[in-house]
Order: sequence, then structure tokens, then C-alpha cells
Amino acid sequence: MWNKVGPGFLGCGAEYRDARIMLFGAPFDGTASFRPGARFASAAMRQDSIGLETYSPYQDRDLCDLPIFDGGDLDLPFGNAERALELIEQATDSILQDGGIPCMIGGEHLVTLGALRAAHAKYPGLHLIHLDAHTDLRDDYLGETLSHATVMRRVWELLGDGKIFQFGVRSGERLKAALTTLEFLEGHVSPRMYARDAHELAAAHMFRNRVLGAKMMVASALFREESRGLQYREDFPSRDDENWHCHVKITRDNGKFTMSKMPIDDWWAEYKSKSYLEKYPKRFRGETIPKD
Repeated sequence: MWNKVGPGFLGCGAEYRDARIMLFGAPFDGTASFRPGARFASAAMRQDSIGLETYSPYQDRDLCDLPIFDGGDLDLPFGNAERALELIEQATDSILQDGGIPCMIGGEHLVTLGALRAAHAKYPGLHLIHLDAHTDLRDDYLGETLSHATVMRRVWELLGDGKIFQFGVRSGERLKAALTTLEFLEGHVSPRMYARDAHELAAAHMFRNRVLGAKMMVASALFREESRGLQYREDFPSRDDENWHCHVKITRDNGKFTMSKMPIDDWWAEYKSKSYLEKYPKRFRGETIPKD
């Protein structure tokens, strides 16, 4: 598994069996959209580390005194993100099973998912600190669900709400920003923490319920493929007859949202008949609702 070719990272010369921290590189940038080259980063970091010193006068510690193993770079396939993630997960799991602390250097953002899968399997209550200029919470990017721009969405699907802490985000999409704010409120507003009497406790519970409701509304708008309802939408001219009369049904379990389609109220079901579809062509739906 380990490929110790070329110079290792400065001061990381311990053998695997003696090490407490195991460092390895994940040279993958198969989904890079701006500028490729992150696959060379781990080798470049090792090369440049030679220009540093191992001793820190501020901490009075020396890297050479620490049991750190550098296993080199993993052999990852180009153009196969899922397979690359599997190999990263296997390497991380191997270290964890041996009682070590994995330290991975990449590699594009997506490589985090492979290591996190292994860590989450061993530590189900895992929390993540994410330092990035973007949230990386898209469900897909250019049709790909495994991407540098979707990695935190895939992480969230594993960890759930309240376990990802993002710092340094400078820009993103409005709905995603709203969802992040509501998730923060949900995680930090505890009715019993602020209520001094029964009236304040009731008000705090009401506020929390409204936060949850708003969060589900934003999540629905963010995650669903199109807006469904009674009104005809010119921005969805290709709406199909099978799915037109549907609402989005949102269920929440253990901090995770599940989206599905749900038929609208039964009183409207009779108008889904073939005669109604023939009488009211698609372009007129929502403009004229029969009263008889």
C-alpha cells in the first residue's frame, strides 16, 4: 500500500510499526474545474519542506523527536473518482485499525470524503472543521455528484446536522447561505438554555419550531429539481403530465432530510383524469380552475 519513493516530509522518518502519526499523500485532481495540478501538491510539499527546520523554539519541540511515518503517495487512478475514494478510505481505515492517527495531504477537496468515510465508520460521532473559501455544498456540479464542489454535501449526508463547522467562506449561493444560518440557529438555540419561566419556555419552543419549518422550506427549494404545485410555471415548459400534480414531501430523520413526491389533496385528484387533461391543455393549467 505504501509507496515511499523520493524524499519524505521533513522529520517524518519513523517506521510504520513505531509511528503514532501516519502521513500519506492523495494525488488526485480528477474533478478540478478551475486549474488542475493539485495531484502534484503532496510531492511539492515534501520537496519544499526540506527548506524548513525541524525545531520550534516557540514550542521547544523537534519533529525528529516525534514518531511520524511518511508512507508516500497512494497510487490513485486518473478519471475514476469513486475508485480513488475507495483506495483513500482503505488506507485511512488501515491506519485507524492499527491505532494510528492518519494525516493526509492532497489532492483536491474531494479526497477528504474518502478519509472521512473511514473515520466516520470508527467514530460515529465525528465532527468536522472545514476551512475553505466556498461551502462545497452543491448536490451536483456539471452533473457529477462526486466533485470538489459537492464534497461537503456528501460529508453532510454522512454526519448530519450540527457536526460541520465551516470557516473562511467568502461566497456562495443565497439559498445555501440561508440554510447554513438556519442550521446554526437550530444547533445553538436551546429552549431550556434561555427560558426563565413557562411562558418563555413556550415561546422558545415556538421559535425553534419555526426555525425547523423555515429550514425545511429552504431545503425543499434548494434540493428539489423543480417547483411543483397548482400554478403553471413558464420557466418549466417541459413539465410532464405524470409529475405535474405533485407536492414535494419532506421527511426529517436524525438530522437528515429526505425528499419525495406526494400527490396533492384528494379534492384535486379528480381533475387529473384524462378528460381534464384534454379539456385544459398544459399551457392553460393554473390560469383556469374549473368550478363544477
